[in-house]
Formats: sequence, structure tokens, C-alpha cells
Amino acid sequence: MEECLRSLAHLTYPRYEVIVVDDGSTDGTHAFAAQYGMRCLRVPNGGLSKGAQSGYRRRPWRIVAFIDADAYADSDWLYYLVTALEGARAAAVGGPNLSPPRDWVRCSVWGS
Repeated sequence: MEECLRSLAHLTYPRYEVIVVDDGSTDGTHAFAAQYGMRCLRVPNGGLSKGAQSGYRRRPWRIVAFIDADAYADSDWLYYLVTALEGARAAAVGGPNLSPPRDWVRCSVWGS
């Protein structure tokens, strides 16, 4: 969570607001959000989509971007999402998800 919020605090996009949706967690999510000066919306546990919808309803912006707590954003992440969205005149865009480097696991591939 902390690495995700740290990455969102350093985006290159000129104007954005981060709303952290605390979906009934017990891990101090609201404290992490406060540490980074981000608004935290605490809602009863309802799952990923209900949490995302809760955040979406509170947005003052016309563009909304979602990221999970176990991912982090490249500093240009929001810039590229908005550029793709507006350039294609699309209703939604997506991209690759990057796990924080310390979460990467060594994998073995078995062949036949």
C-alpha cells in the first residue's frame, strides 16, 4: 500500500486527486492515506467493484483512473492514460499492471 501511495504522490500529471477507498481493511489504510495527504473514503467491506464504485461516486473530475493497492504507478502513468483516452475518444482505456519490485517472485518454467 505504501509503495502504491508513494508512486501516486509523484505523478507528473498537472492536476489530479487521489481518493483512497478503504474497503473495511484492518491494516491502517487510512493512516497511510493521511501520511501522503490523500483523502480516504472508509466504506464497509463489499469487495473490489463496490469499493471502486464508492470512490467513483465521490469524484469531482470527469476522468477517473483506478489502481490496486498492490501495484504502483510509473510517474507518467496518468499522463499516458489520459492521452490514450482522449486521443482515441474512448470511454475507457487500460494498460499493463506492474507489481512493486520487492514483490516479484522467481518463477521456473517447466517444459515437456
